[in-house]
Amino acid sequence: MMDTDKKRKTIRCQKCGLTFSGERVYCPLCKKRIIDEGTEDSSIKEDFDVFPVTQKKQADFIFMKIVTFAALAAVIVAGMVDRMMVLSDRTWQPIFFLVVIGVAGGYALLIVGQRKWKNIRKMVMYEVIIGMILCIAYDWYTGWKGWSVQIVLPLTVVGMNLLYFILGFVDRKHQTDYGIYFLLTIIATVFVVILVCVGVMHNTMLVTVTTGIGVLLLIAKIIFQGKTFLSELSRRLHV
Repeated sequence: MMDTDKKRKTIRCQKCGLTFSGERVYCPLCKKRIIDEGTEDSSIKEDFDVFPVTQKKQADFIFMKIVTFAALAAVIVAGMVDRMMVLSDRTWQPIFFLVVIGVAGGYALLIVGQRKWKNIRKMVMYEVIIGMILCIAYDWYTGWKGWSVQIVLPLTVVGMNLLYFILGFVDRKHQTDYGIYFLLTIIATVFVVILVCVGVMHNTMLVTVTTGIGVLLLIAKIIFQGKTFLSELSRRLHV
């Protein structure tokens, strides 16, 4: 027992300064190797190299390489087509910028989906924001008719309101997290109302309907999940 206690003495990481005890080969904070094989406690087994790199990770890496090549190829081909068509046909409408928008947006959506697929709440929020930016960019490129702001924006906001409200009841495990994202969509609803008040948006009928739905959902959230929702809000805002 005495020998075992001596071997399990307190250890201090030389890299990050963390002090800990127990049978560890690597620092639990910075992952720096603490005990080399054959020193102090050779009975400790490395458990960080037990699992090899999975085939799934390798396949994902190859897939991203293929997608990257395809995206760059699409942009280059679009530029070549634009150049040739402009030289031969003066009425040709350039497609290069449109292809760049589509490729950049699709690539961003793919990366976000791949990296955040375990966190559905964050993934949906990121991809909706990217999609909204793409809509505005396309609207601007095609002559700015205003549909991206007048129609797509309020519909997107109310859709996010409904999505996070429903998921907050369905997914009990992450109920508090959905409450925070739901609050963010309510703030987006307020932002849309401000755009109407300052004259940027003119589709007041649609905004009135979407705002009313947002207010009703907020009231329902407070009534049915008020305690959990408000306590999490207080914890996040430190009030």
